[in-house]
Amino acid sequence: MTPLKTVFRLDSVTKLADKLSVSVLAVLLSSTSLASQELPQNGQILSGTGSIVQDGADMSITQNSANLDINWNSFSIGAENTVTFKQPSATSTALNRVTGTQTSAIHGKMTANGRVFLLNPNGVMFGAGAQVNVGSLVTSTLGLSKSGSTYRFEGDSAAAIANAGQITTQDGGTIALIAAKMSGLVSDSTTTWASPRPSAAMSCSSAAIVSCRTPGS
Repeated sequence: MTPLKTVFRLDSVTKLADKLSVSVLAVLLSSTSLASQELPQNGQILSGTGSIVQDGADMSITQNSANLDINWNSFSIGAENTVTFKQPSATSTALNRVTGTQTSAIHGKMTANGRVFLLNPNGVMFGAGAQVNVGSLVTSTLGLSKSGSTYRFEGDSAAAIANAGQITTQDGGTIALIAAKMSGLVSDSTTTWASPRPSAAMSCSSAAIVSCRTPGS
């Protein structure tokens, strides 16, 4: 299998998922509990330095260190809500893990000038109104271990990632969606990938390796 710009080195997995968009997206959108969560809840900084401030419908996460790890009880964004990551540089990484039981439903805006990881074993869906504009985005339902700039994803979660929204990265940024079930392919009419020179991959797998490229390179 030919690597995609050598950014994604996927271990015996399929880079482009079969089209599960109708069934997977319908299941995720049918959950009424997702709409009730408008902003991420109960964020706890585990490592790195930064702050989390909510102001009405908006949440700002200011990152002062190169890496910031946050555990959340839930991570969803309502249609009228915005989550902004303010990071030191394009290579800064904000790792967000969901420890609760809710699927992440992204209906509003999420912006960042660096790398944002969103890990939720319960699944992640980007609704039709979702607007994600970040340096790079890595979303997965699997567990994560890291060695240098290489991230290894492994796990037995059967949850899905569905994308019907717009995901935009900086020039050369990385988009990686990794889960056992997937919908919202590059060729899907429900999905917008608006990244100049993106490195994008979707993987239906229980194991994958990702190396993030620096935006602009």
